[in-house]
Amino acid sequence: HGDEQLAVDMMKRGAYDYMLKGSSFLELLPATIVRVLGQIDKETRLQEAEMSLRRSEERYSSLIDEVMDGSTAGIVIIDAGGEVIWISRALEEFVSVPKSEAIGKSIAWTHGKISDAIEDHEGWQHYVKDPDTAMEVTELELHVAPGVDRKERWLQFYSQTIQSGLHNGGRIEYCVDISDRVQALGRLKISEEQLQQAQRMEAIGRLAGGIAHDFNNLLAIMLGNCELM
Repeated sequence: HGDEQLAVDMMKRGAYDYMLKGSSFLELLPATIVRVLGQIDKETRLQEAEMSLRRSEERYSSLIDEVMDGSTAGIVIIDAGGEVIWISRALEEFVSVPKSEAIGKSIAWTHGKISDAIEDHEGWQHYVKDPDTAMEVTELELHVAPGVDRKERWLQFYSQTIQSGLHNGGRIEYCVDISDRVQALGRLKISEEQLQQAQRMEAIGRLAGGIAHDFNNLLAIMLGNCELM
């Protein structure tokens, strides 16, 4: 009985198998050794597979970070519970949202940082008040005011629901810098206004010239009449 209890205790501590000494000990030993070696091989293969999977996940995660962080778009990924699980360096640059502080916090914290950076925007305020009630895809144009660690820029903001995968029910938000386009449109508008002003001045000049010509003709007639008198 003592040998059986010892065997049970050893199995609880991680032993693969046990044998009781007896007349059949030597007869059963080879099969027991083969069985134990098979279990060890199986566990070793399982551990190697787990390590390989872990390394693959780490490489995949690193690749995603590198690719998305290399993007010029400011990106935020939010899980179904409203927690920020990833944020890109571009967004950190756009609106001064510290990446290290934003991850793991409620999206409301990040939205607060964005609100501090942009001019008051009714559409934005409506969106951040309750993102869950927003449309499946939300699109806004935001003007970022210049600050100590950010420059003035215009952003096209998008937000859409995640409808599949690990973060199903969450949202992805991203911003694209459209400053060059907005500034180009601004310059075009100024040029159009200047052209319109020049056209108005030209029209006034032609009108004034016509009036002066008619006046000169009338004056010439009047002077001619005066000489006849």
